[in-house]
Amino acid sequence: MKISIKVLNKKGLNSKGQQFFVFRWLELVHKFTIDSHRFRAMNSKSILQELCEAIDYVEKDKWDSRNIKLICEEAAKLIKTDRVLPSYPFYSVLTDVINAIQNSAQYNLQSFISGILKSLETSYLDKLITGLKTAIASNDLDNIDWYTATLVTELINSGYARAFLQKAVRDTIIEPQEKPFEEKFKNFVQTVRPRKSTYTIYLKLHTDNIDFPPELNLRIINQVDFPTTDLYVKQYINSGRLFFQSDIEALDPYSAAIAGNARFGTVLDLIRFVVQKPIRIDVDKQCLVMYDNQGRLYQTNPTLGGYLADNIMKLPIYENQLLRVLNSPHVSHSSKDKLKGALRYFRLGLEGATIEHQFLNFWIALEHVVKTGKKQAKIIDTVISFIPKTLALNYIRKITLDTVDLITKRSFVTIPAQLVPHINRNSLHKFIELIRDEGLFRQLVEAPNVNPLIEYRLEKLRLMLANSASIRQAIGKNRWDIEHHLARMYRYRNKIVHQAAHDLNIAGITTNLLSYVNEVLIKLLHELNSDYGFSEIQDVFMKYTVVYDKFMDALSKDTDNEMDLKILIEPTQFVWPPSQKLQSKTIRP
Repeated sequence: MKISIKVLNKKGLNSKGQQFFVFRWLELVHKFTIDSHRFRAMNSKSILQELCEAIDYVEKDKWDSRNIKLICEEAAKLIKTDRVLPSYPFYSVLTDVINAIQNSAQYNLQSFISGILKSLETSYLDKLITGLKTAIASNDLDNIDWYTATLVTELINSGYARAFLQKAVRDTIIEPQEKPFEEKFKNFVQTVRPRKSTYTIYLKLHTDNIDFPPELNLRIINQVDFPTTDLYVKQYINSGRLFFQSDIEALDPYSAAIAGNARFGTVLDLIRFVVQKPIRIDVDKQCLVMYDNQGRLYQTNPTLGGYLADNIMKLPIYENQLLRVLNSPHVSHSSKDKLKGALRYFRLGLEGATIEHQFLNFWIALEHVVKTGKKQAKIIDTVISFIPKTLALNYIRKITLDTVDLITKRSFVTIPAQLVPHINRNSLHKFIELIRDEGLFRQLVEAPNVNPLIEYRLEKLRLMLANSASIRQAIGKNRWDIEHHLARMYRYRNKIVHQAAHDLNIAGITTNLLSYVNEVLIKLLHELNSDYGFSEIQDVFMKYTVVYDKFMDALSKDTDNEMDLKILIEPTQFVWPPSQKLQSKTIRP
């Protein structure tokens, strides 16, 4: 949702704190920003819940104890930066308890963690809301940033859909014009405070002529009796022959639509079991959700986003790359098969009927490209040895590109003419020049329509890009984050495969996995087309591993901050010069 400061001022949102909150919230729940999957990581409460669960699995000999170590590492970082936990009496000993579980395997302390969770269950959300309200009133941007991100994480973990949280701020904070902010915020809190309702969903089926037995204990009906003036709803109702009806308990109608589709998946499994001849049963991509005598159409599939391109115009380029790889005499048959298999499972992931299907297909796509063919203990060891360094190497490019997109695509900034050459997706090194130049930086910050979020992001980016030491620290932190995210993904993979877990709240982590696989596939298509003569996919991963290590070592020695800015954006050039082959027809990974 793109909105300007001028509009917020008209809506009575005049303070810097109020505007920053709105822009930050919308950025977090935007479908295609770098934050659209980052915020769905853990907070202190959810990481402690995961720790208790991991201890149970380890004690039942279902998981390796390394999982507890990884979760404890993440928990220690989150607890240290949490701005709510210090108000609790247990905070002074919590870090010691985490260390004892991690280092001494004192799993009996799980009962202490469980007691903490009971306390947090009733008060953590309230304290987040109170802290956010106070931070907004005092225009404390650092606190608003933390409280907003943590609150969104908490609400997503509670079961809210991303789209609902986006709509909640629009309907309660932005749109009401005459109300004071205090009243708007009160209505916002009432809207997002978790409480489940029962929704009736009607899922339209497109089928061959199937005579369902009348005694069938499934609510499949041939008409929906719902008077409405909504043209889209009318068309939906009148164009259907069969509807699957179900009552769904959910936090919001968006989640109800997704849950209804998942429930019909079980029905469809049963139908396919007893009717094995080829028949067509297609489920509409929308369903009618009714609540309190009102009805509206909602999407039935989770809206995955993440930081990835969604542009059909790039298809010829990728097709050209893939054909060259498949016809290359240098690339091995196994690598060609792995690449084709990964692309197939990536597609199946996008088309999956449930979030678990989507997640598993994306994970299988990732497994396809990292498998070495050698005997190995666990696939996760290979994933973590290759993927984090491969992805973290481009972190500076990714965060810089997202900031440029924030300025040029997701806001209404009037860029001064003299700064235009520096703010371009195709010359990101010039944007770093701008960030480091005091005069140019101030011109951008003071440009017309620069909102508080952009100013805040620019200041943070300037600190990150100030010198090679801070850049190295940021890249290292990103690699650490990726490692822990991948380990969590592997745990969910095992839950689904080995414990038959379903109806999981994993839209966020699936979005994250989607963005990882997407980036890896882009890199493989690019590198296997280069003139370096790679024959195996593993050679590509080894290249990125070597470049990462050498690049990080060079940053640690660059005390005079003389690193070429183009190399900061494209670190592979530090060891390998840019390939000339297909230079005009490749997409930069």
